[in-house]
Amino acid sequence: MEDPVALAIDTMLKLNKLINKAKKEVCKSSNETKWGNGIRRRLQNLPMLIASTGLTPSLTFYMSKSHGAIYNLVYSYLEKEVLDEKPLEDNDLRKRFCDELGSKEAAGYNAALAVAVIGLSRLVAAPPSSVSLGDLNGVAKYLLALRSGELGVSEVQAVSLLTGFLEEAKKLAAAFYAE
Repeated sequence: MEDPVALAIDTMLKLNKLINKAKKEVCKSSNETKWGNGIRRRLQNLPMLIASTGLTPSLTFYMSKSHGAIYNLVYSYLEKEVLDEKPLEDNDLRKRFCDELGSKEAAGYNAALAVAVIGLSRLVAAPPSSVSLGDLNGVAKYLLALRSGELGVSEVQAVSLLTGFLEEAKKLAAAFYAE
């Protein structure tokens, strides 16, 4: 089993690297956007939301606020550290991607969901071989398998295993993306 603190540090460093890459190369931003503020807010709220409503309802809420292509770009980068810029040739998608990493009100859901899914898949249980966590449909299938006990761990156990990771990610987001 991986160390949740080390995994949180590694994941948040990758996310920070993605934000810096996006800011310079994709979004070409020179404005004073508070990069990562949306992500900080979402990661700050996620542990408490999970404690109050449960793991699956919390993550499906984040899924409802996410955009499939943006989630895929962020998740893939956190897994492989390679940004597939081909989808970003679409101006609307590029704008959404840049907004996601910035400080807009609706920002941060895709990245926070990707961080949580990385934690789940590495600390709780790997997904079934037929499930890809790089798309929202795959995340839904993973959550269903977790909830049904198919992954060999209960949702309560999953929360217990995931909490330390999310608390560390939350602290790092607060440090990296201060208001």
